[in-house]
Amino acid sequence: MLSRRNLCYTILIFVFGFSWATNETDVPEELKLVFVHTIWRHGDRTQDGHLNNDPVDPSKWIKGGGGYGQLTPEGMGQMFILGTKLRDRYVKTGFLHNFYDSQQYIKTTSHLSELFNTTFTWDNLWQVHDAVMIQLIHFPETVLNQTWYSPEFFHNLDELERPSKAFVAGLYDPPIVNGINVKRAILKTRGGPLINDISSRMRTKATCAKNDAKCDNYHRNLKFYAYSTHDHTVFALLTVLGLESIVAGPEKYGEWPDYASDILVELFHNSTDERAYFRILYQKNINATFEVVTHLAKGCKGLPFCDLSVFESKAKEFRPDRPIQELCQILPDVGNQVSTLIKSVMNRYSDYESSSNSNYWFVSIIIAIFCFFNKT
Repeated sequence: MLSRRNLCYTILIFVFGFSWATNETDVPEELKLVFVHTIWRHGDRTQDGHLNNDPVDPSKWIKGGGGYGQLTPEGMGQMFILGTKLRDRYVKTGFLHNFYDSQQYIKTTSHLSELFNTTFTWDNLWQVHDAVMIQLIHFPETVLNQTWYSPEFFHNLDELERPSKAFVAGLYDPPIVNGINVKRAILKTRGGPLINDISSRMRTKATCAKNDAKCDNYHRNLKFYAYSTHDHTVFALLTVLGLESIVAGPEKYGEWPDYASDILVELFHNSTDERAYFRILYQKNINATFEVVTHLAKGCKGLPFCDLSVFESKAKEFRPDRPIQELCQILPDVGNQVSTLIKSVMNRYSDYESSSNSNYWFVSIIIAIFCFFNKT
């Protein structure tokens, strides 16, 4: 039995150990940063379109570039601030050059707002200006002064939309519907391609870090890969990693990421065991700081730095087995179909999926099923 003194020491070790695990500035000496992926959501913008009889038509959206789907001045400011944060983290620390070159690559959609997102983020990531004047706005007067609008009305709309967002993201509870693992099937289409793209690039860079002779010039130089995306894309990656609750907490489960939210996936090479490790950080919005969330990811066992094999395992689990266009036109494959017996068991115990003892009850279920079929 522990003495009172030893118990105190144990508590102190646990508390300080956990603090170290979530402190994004602490990196052990044996770990060297070799690559960074960043996946951000665009800044504040106008709506993409309107419903029939919508009282707010395109002529009302005069801020920023004007029209539907354009960044507002506030959105431009958000992305500019994000660029500052990334510059402080990776350029000023010497990880990246202070000019744009072959070390960096950015991937964006052809949506005009995404192109502007990239422009404003990059503008402050690699260029220094004496002064920058961006007029920030709050809520457009054209909406705020409408008789039908009120803060309560907007809040109620947001609450009504949240369950549908969870539904679209594949957060089914229970996950098995009519004998089909709908959750896994949807996550394959929404987050599968992105996590596999990231996983493949990290494995290539990990090989380069371990043996430079096996590295081509493109990957040898590449150190920073950015995705300028939408809220559902950021959320899809968080979901396949089991991190969907960090966006707004359990009380708002299914809520999608805010404007200028950002995921950082940092890859490290361990000089002691010659293995690759990753760390995940998340910024909820432009007013928040980057926080380490690796310890919350499934399979990382509460550690701040996780073996790359865990990330690769998740990528494999949600890897689409055919092109997305084809996958969306057919019924789920056999791998996503579940027998009636297993379906009832999985639905019955789905609440235990995220618990620390999940492996134990699952093993028990497998043994029970095995014994049942052997008996019959």
